[in-house]
This record gives sequence, structure tokens and C-alpha cells, in this order.
Amino acid sequence: MRRFSKGAITAAVALLPSAGSADARRARMDDEVYKAAEVAWRACFSATPRVPSFPEPPDRPDDSSEPLEVRRTAGGFRVESGEFTSSVEAGGHHILRIDFEPRGCRALWADDDGFNGALAGHIEAGWVNRDPPTEAEVRSLIAEPARADDPRHGFARAWLSHRCRGGIAAHFKGERPIEGPIAPAQPAHDGLPRQAPRTFWPDAAVRAIGAGAALRWFDEEDEEEADENGPPVPKPPPPDVQLGGISVQPIERPKPTFATRRFQIFEAEIGGHNGGKAIALFDRTARRHRWVVVTRGCVQGTTVAWAGTVGDRIIGVTHSRHERYAEGDAILVIDTPTATAWAIQFPQSIRAALAEGHRDRKATASLSGATLSLTVARVKAKIDLAPLLALIPAR
Repeated sequence: MRRFSKGAITAAVALLPSAGSADARRARMDDEVYKAAEVAWRACFSATPRVPSFPEPPDRPDDSSEPLEVRRTAGGFRVESGEFTSSVEAGGHHILRIDFEPRGCRALWADDDGFNGALAGHIEAGWVNRDPPTEAEVRSLIAEPARADDPRHGFARAWLSHRCRGGIAAHFKGERPIEGPIAPAQPAHDGLPRQAPRTFWPDAAVRAIGAGAALRWFDEEDEEEADENGPPVPKPPPPDVQLGGISVQPIERPKPTFATRRFQIFEAEIGGHNGGKAIALFDRTARRHRWVVVTRGCVQGTTVAWAGTVGDRIIGVTHSRHERYAEGDAILVIDTPTATAWAIQFPQSIRAALAEGHRDRKATASLSGATLSLTVARVKAKIDLAPLLALIPAR
């Protein structure tokens, strides 16, 4: 089984309550369950390749960022361990779930290694001495199996389809006058945009929606090379992975934030130290919506301030809370006829002003006709958007 750059999974055992209480008896019972499961696991798989190591108790049993739960099931044990980090540069998760039946040494597991601020994770699932997992088992162990045409899964499909060079975790570089479409036009769905569950996209499903750039498997050497030479080249999953894919985290129900006569922008919050927005476009005439862009890849932005419209295009300015992501901030353009997103880099003077004190500053914007005025502190700049918007292909 592939080993991740953070090393072996660690897990926490709950701090024991005072002796004699019901909680203490339950804790002692749980500790006994853990020991029984560990002994049985080692007896079954101590010499079996590819099977994950049984999670070990942590050095700090009161560390809630490394939870561990081992409980009995009808046929054996369910084991869940995790590691959660919340720093700006390394925010993510690492979760191992195991269903284990000692009789017959049957096991099914899923290893979920989070990336890009925990918005998604790479999944490696495997099994031994049993059949592949059923859909119900995938839902229990990983997440709801993705369906490309399900309107509740449209947000995840749109994000996985982002086309920026280097994959969905790359930053917008402004290498052309106007970049895009950030993602291809997504399927239209009836009604308003919906709350999205956590979904699991097997590698085949990711390829089926044309999202090959999302199939990225990292280790420490890749990340060090990326710091020096730009994003690493996407890699296929390791050949010994029985079931690989990507999990995408849920979002709450999107809320309307901007409107034209015909269209409404809906945004859903994406959590994290930098955060982001999942943006959908609702056609009030057709009563249908399409997901357009997620500001956690290609274009960054904890927030988007909508400045107005130029013809059929909605213009906004993104702002990231942390400097690490600020290079991905940009002028965001939503082309309503095609429901696609495009990006324009800030002028150099604005980028320099933001870099001087990014935590305290953000670009404010106003529109007059096709002229966008940007201000950061005392620095001002104007951009004629007309020739840039003319580069967007007509519908």
C-alpha cells in the first residue's frame, strides 16, 4: 500500500474518565475492544503485503486532531482513525477506515489523504479475502458514489474539471490577456443550485468527465520539486491500488449574491483558513442552473466582490485572506451565455500594492461602462475590459 509523506497514521485514544464511573467502564471496554481488534489484525495480516498497518495510539491521548474509534460490529470491528491539520500551507486530513472480520481474515479499507485545504482527498481503497465493496459499503466507508448527471454532484464535477495548468490545486498565473474558460461549460440542471453531499469519484469517473489533471499523486519529493520548478506533472495512481479516486467535501446550500435581469449568481462557502466560493449561475427564465467555477483552484479567493456587468458578462474581484494564495487573486468574469468563468490578472501596480500589506488590504472595484477602476490603499488603476472581453468566443 502507498505510504504518504506525513508518515504512518497516528490516532488518539480518549482520555479515561475517573475510575468507577459509567464513562470509565465504557472507556476500559473500548480499550479492550481496541486490543482485541489489534491482536486479531496482526494475527491475520502480519505477513500480508499491501494491507495497511493497524493504527497505533498517539503520544498525546487528549489530542482531538488525531481521533481514533474502534467498535465492534456484527461480524468483527469498524476502525476509524484520522489526522487533521489546519495550517494555511498544510491544511488537510488523513483518514483510515477499516471494516474487519477476523473469521476468514476479511478486510475492507479506505485511506483518504486530503489536499488543497481539505476540499478533496485522494482515495486508496482495498480489500482482502472478500469481494469488492458494494455501493452501500462505498457510501459507508468513503462517501456517496458520484454520478456525473446528478445535480447534487454538479459542484464537485465543476471543480474537478478545472483546466488550469498543473491541475486543480494550481494558481492562476495570468500568462495570457484573459484566461479561460477555467472549466468547460457544465451540464444544466433544473431548479436552484443545491446543497452538495460528500462524493467519491473513482479514477474512471474522473477521466470520464475529462478531468485528468485532477489525478495527482504526491509525495515529499514531488512537493519539493514543485516549489522550485512549478507544479509537478500529474501522475497516474500506483498500479497496486485496487480502487482509487478522489473524494470531494460537501458544501452547504448556495445563496444568491448578485443578479442581472435574467441571471443570478449563487455562492456556497468553502471552509478553511483561506476558504473559497463555489459559484453557480441560475437562469431565471429557464429555471435552470449550472455550476461555473470554484475559487479553490486556478483562480483563488476567499471572497468575491461583484462590481457589475459589461453586456452579458458579470465582473467580480477576488480576495484571498492569506498571502500564499494571493497570487491567484484576479478579476473574475462570468460569461452568462456560456456559463463559463474567465480571469484577468490585476495590473502590476495593484499587485504590488497588495503584496506590500496583503493581510490588511483588498482591491475595491467599480465599473463605468467597460472601464473597471481598481483601488488598493492610495494606488489606483483603470482597465478597459472591452478588448479583453472580446477575446471570449461567442456562444
